[in-house]
Amino acid sequence: MLLITTALVPGRAGAQTTFTATGLAGAASGASSSVAANGLLHNNPGPTSGGITGITVGNSFTMTATGPDYGNYNNTFIIGGEIDGAALAAGTTITIDYDFTLAKNNYVTGNATWSLYFADQVNHAGFNVGDSTLIATGILSTASASFTGSGDYNFISGVSAGTDYRLFINVTYYGAMAMMPPAITGTMNNTGYGGQGFTIGAAAVPEPSTYAAIAGVAALGLVLWQRRRRVT
Repeated sequence: MLLITTALVPGRAGAQTTFTATGLAGAASGASSSVAANGLLHNNPGPTSGGITGITVGNSFTMTATGPDYGNYNNTFIIGGEIDGAALAAGTTITIDYDFTLAKNNYVTGNATWSLYFADQVNHAGFNVGDSTLIATGILSTASASFTGSGDYNFISGVSAGTDYRLFINVTYYGAMAMMPPAITGTMNNTGYGGQGFTIGAAAVPEPSTYAAIAGVAALGLVLWQRRRRVT
């Protein structure tokens, strides 16, 4: 377990919340999912904000969703991990950044839709896509395209250190040619923070207690400044 300390408020130090990635799996409905990876779960350090250290995962990550012939297909790729270090208070919000490329072969008919979900063990028992929070979604309308952006996740109930989380990448598409399997391929080549991948905990909204502490320090500073003015 990685523990880092950071000064959240002048004169006080607190344990840092950190994210790790521990595994990846593929699931499918009426199709097949496969993953080829070279250091897939390499955790590149991300930014620190509000006592939270983000990570970027997805080093040389290739995922392929293939349908057997024709029909509708629904594939899900899952990045599993653990929230270490310090607990997260209820109401803490993190930002999840994404940067990846999707491509489809000639046997995918029409558009493909992707969706990115996040779940934590406390708020979403079972880690199913249906029990998770939608972070972002998009449409692949051309042969290939890159998708970049971000969305927020709120830890409604708060979580303790050691809590598991899941990041789901769900892809749906349609194939209409018998004996010609439709396929969607996703790639990331994360060579460091800022490269293609998923950054979990990219930023954090400070907890209310942190705001209160900062306001208290500011008020004390104002009082001391006023006293010095009177003396001079």
